Amino acid sequence: MTFDKNKLLAPQTAISIRGLKHSEFASHETHCFQASIWLDNTRVCIAENDGRGGATDFNRTQTIKEETWSEFMPLLVREANRIMPLLWEDEEWFTSKDLPPYVIGNSAWSSNLECVVAHLINEELGKKEMLRRMKTKLLTYDTKEKKVYARKIKLDPKDPIKTERVKKSITESSPNEIILNLMPEEEALQLYLS
Repeated sequence: MTFDKNKLLAPQTAISIRGLKHSEFASHETHCFQASIWLDNTRVCIAENDGRGGATDFNRTQTIKEETWSEFMPLLVREANRIMPLLWEDEEWFTSKDLPPYVIGNSAWSSNLECVVAHLINEELGKKEMLRRMKTKLLTYDTKEKKVYARKIKLDPKDPIKTERVKKSITESSPNEIILNLMPEEEALQLYLS
């Protein structure tokens, strides 16, 4: 699979997060969260962070078999090691390291996996925010200024005539803007997060 760091990470990796529980008020230096971490269709571990700047813990729970943990945790970290250089290769601070996970009993830690999971959480939170805003506002992306704008216009999918009028009005008044509400979700999110 070819990787494009200018596109969303989620469709480009076998790692996914599910059941994300995020606490905005408790997130200080890092996200305060808990989520299941999956590799393809296998639940490998639970990731959690208290949001105070410490490392994200990756834990095996009683519902995850020890055989699954032992087999898939190294594969999960290998996938994170593959993605990390592709995400941050142009950054001065980044040094590529293919490190195995640091494992103690039912807990593990990997800096690369931690960074990839944080990136996936950012995408998931951005998606939730974008979809929430789209319920009550018209979101546009200015291709020249690279900014998202919100207008107090609600598009009704049951009223295609109004939608066309709004689309025509935006195109005429702001030719550099494209309407995110009318785009496929993944493409809209890509622009929304950029």
